[in-house]
Amino acid sequence: MIKRHLKDMTFGTAAFALVILSTFFMIAHPDNALADGGVPGGNISDPVVRAVDIAKPAVVRILTNINGQLTVHITSTQSATFPLNGGNYKLELSGSGAFVTAHGDILTADHVVNPPHDKDLDNALFTLASQDVATYINQNLNPTTPYSAQDTLALMENGNFQTTTQYGQPSSYVYLSTDYTGPLLQTNLQNLDSSVWQRVDKIEQQSTPNAHDIALIHVNMKDTPSIQLDDSSAVAPLDNLTIIGFPGNADIEGNNAPTELLTSSVNKIYVSALKASSAQSPLIQVSGNVEHGDSGGPALDSNGNIVGIVSFYSSDFDYPLGTSFLQTSDNALELIQAQGLDTKPGPFEQAWKQAFTNYAATTPGHWHKATQELQNLLSHYDNFNAGVPYLNYAQTQADHEKLPTTHTTSSSINYVAWFIGVAGFILLVLITLGALLFFTSKRDKLPLIAPATSSPPPGWPYQAGNVPSAQQNKARPAETASGSSQPNFPAVSPTPVPVMWQQEHRSASLPASSPFEEMQRPFSGPLTPPPPIPFEEWQKSYQLPAPPMPAPIWETSPQEAESPTGKQTALRRQTMIPDSNDMR
Repeated sequence: MIKRHLKDMTFGTAAFALVILSTFFMIAHPDNALADGGVPGGNISDPVVRAVDIAKPAVVRILTNINGQLTVHITSTQSATFPLNGGNYKLELSGSGAFVTAHGDILTADHVVNPPHDKDLDNALFTLASQDVATYINQNLNPTTPYSAQDTLALMENGNFQTTTQYGQPSSYVYLSTDYTGPLLQTNLQNLDSSVWQRVDKIEQQSTPNAHDIALIHVNMKDTPSIQLDDSSAVAPLDNLTIIGFPGNADIEGNNAPTELLTSSVNKIYVSALKASSAQSPLIQVSGNVEHGDSGGPALDSNGNIVGIVSFYSSDFDYPLGTSFLQTSDNALELIQAQGLDTKPGPFEQAWKQAFTNYAATTPGHWHKATQELQNLLSHYDNFNAGVPYLNYAQTQADHEKLPTTHTTSSSINYVAWFIGVAGFILLVLITLGALLFFTSKRDKLPLIAPATSSPPPGWPYQAGNVPSAQQNKARPAETASGSSQPNFPAVSPTPVPVMWQQEHRSASLPASSPFEEMQRPFSGPLTPPPPIPFEEWQKSYQLPAPPMPAPIWETSPQEAESPTGKQTALRRQTMIPDSNDMR
């Protein structure tokens, strides 16, 4: 019954402890965000997501324009140059890049700002001129079957029409992404304010696509966001990387709104192998979703640092996506050092990183800190409208956040410490109850001990009813070991015994049983001392001579007083007369 009661107590206490501990963890982590919808920044508890969120404002879209003319040899004797009015076809190429300094310096792929005059560029020019070529043939040559734009395009791409291309100097323009500007109200890129875009004023450093395919360009922007570069030699196969860019396939046809065109795409890739180009330039082979338009975009490691730059891909008809390759950040660092650029984060980048770090933190009061820091950031940078959703969300969370209180007295207790103490106490109670239950079950399983017998053990010198009296004990001579059948006990030296103790035990009659039986028998009632006897009777029973009358103090000194044994002793010690015969 007791064990069952203890078990019920143990289970009940354990359930109570679980409730308390669950409450503790709920209260000790008060940063569960109250979100009615999506959280700006996504899964900010993931450190990789946080690193990408901090880096995204520094990624830009680069549009490069280049003028071209096309001469088509329709027959052996007839040719025409397009456009017919002597103008140019304007080719627009899209790529990506990232600020690597706070002073307008951007890292990208060289072919983004310096397009090679290759087959891809020619095919782009053919596409623009194909309708004009078809119209010219239908009007001037009168074919039996009119030519379409698709017909002339196929004839030019296949080489049936001999062509000659001419290109002018490229010009590039950099556009900030909506990760910095926020949503834009303009309907086309031409109406954007100059604070959103800038023309590339110079190419600072570059290596040709046949070498490293890396370029450093500059725009007239100050205090820009930036991304740090890391050591690409630490990259290994199966590493996960993140690329940020503006793939052309993501541009929705018919919707040229700036908000759509300047919204970046984020893709996960992983390292397949480490290779080298024909010029022995190191390359990082990756697998994943890498597309046209991502060229020049940064490939970030888990810390949000640049370890690669999207360069090119290899594909064929059966595998249109192909295998992509990155240029290494180590090659980019060589160009940066050659240019003498300062890559230290500027005021904006430092303030943004600090604000977002507090925004994504879990420490008490972090929402209030993030709110204050985001407010300061937005007040200093009018164009950083992408920070508005973060600020609004942080303010909402701060309204429900309990700030940690600061106590000035030493007796104040932090609520986390209080709950830890309660949890520790409950744990101690559980351990105590468990130990009590364990020892109770052990005691119930102990074997019973047989009761002790009342008969003395063998060899005991005195049997019941045959105990010698005090006088016999005095008169018995000492027995030697050789002449006695009883055990020879060692002699005990006489020890002074108080007289009153002797008096009580001399007057008491010995029991009829042996001392061993007396020890085995429990007490049946309270012990009562025997009645006192007069001193004269006690003296006669022991045949002691009467003590001399004490002399007056002024007649007899303590040294002259004699004890009953004939020895001098002090009067004050008369109550400690030993009887050596009784102590044998």
